[in-house]
Amino acid sequence: MPVRRRPADVTCVTVSRAPGPLRWAGLSAFRRDAVDLAVSSYATALAAIVAIAFALLLSAGRLLTRALRRRPAFLQTVANEPAERLRRRWQILGEMRALLLTSLTVFIIAAGTLIFAEPPVPAALEESWRQWLALAVTGIAALAVLARALLLTIERRRLGLRIDAGIAIAQSLGRITLNRNRVFHDVPTAFGSVDHVIAGLHGVYAVAVLAVPPARKGDLRLDGEELVFGDGRRRVPLARARRLSERFAREASKQLGQSVQVRLVVAVPGWDIAAQTAADLLIANERNISMLTGWKDERDYLMNEDVDSLQGWLDERCTRPG
Repeated sequence: MPVRRRPADVTCVTVSRAPGPLRWAGLSAFRRDAVDLAVSSYATALAAIVAIAFALLLSAGRLLTRALRRRPAFLQTVANEPAERLRRRWQILGEMRALLLTSLTVFIIAAGTLIFAEPPVPAALEESWRQWLALAVTGIAALAVLARALLLTIERRRLGLRIDAGIAIAQSLGRITLNRNRVFHDVPTAFGSVDHVIAGLHGVYAVAVLAVPPARKGDLRLDGEELVFGDGRRRVPLARARRLSERFAREASKQLGQSVQVRLVVAVPGWDIAAQTAADLLIANERNISMLTGWKDERDYLMNEDVDSLQGWLDERCTRPG
């Protein structure tokens, strides 16, 4: 009877394979990610083009509106208001910020709509590096627009402080009405604009306004050619104010045909003056600046004819542009 042998023990290694549906699902997800990247890059590129076109159309519309705007009447008799130049700058910055933020909003809406619609991707964006490049460029551009809008907001706040300071000083100067005194605002010179000029029988004063956020216990002092605020960490040089005052004095002297002494007054609203040592400079705030006409001597006095000529010249210089 033949002997039956037992088969040798064989160790079997089974290779596990995912079922067919799961394998195809993973492949589909990979392809789906690639499609999403292509669609996203193409959609953001199209959205950027739409936003740029919108910004150009909006800018053209604003230019057309300004061109068709009615010319103000009585331009020859309308003078500059306090902080007129700063107000115009403040308005321009606001329009620029609105244009940037509106265009950015259009870009976000357009990009979301196009990604949801899944437009066909052109062959130029089939390569992944081009897709990433398109996303990077549009993303950096969007962040740059947002950063620019934030910087414009900060600059408008600073201008707003300067505008408020100029208005506060102008209202205090409006109380000076004796001796044929008149106050002129934003007086242009070859080196810039003087914030306020007072011209009357008792002399001419150039007022430079400094806008510094006031502190609870804020005082300032004059140290040489600098104003020192509070504990001394903030110092503001007075070189520009002196240069503007001297330039205005030369132009006024040329207009009258004789030497005109112009006294420089630096107005800092919201701060108390602790020390003032300069004989040719007056530091004041909105509470005591109305007493500046007491700072004079015999060289400051003007004749009636000189006052008429000087004030007429200032009327022409300070006429608001149309």
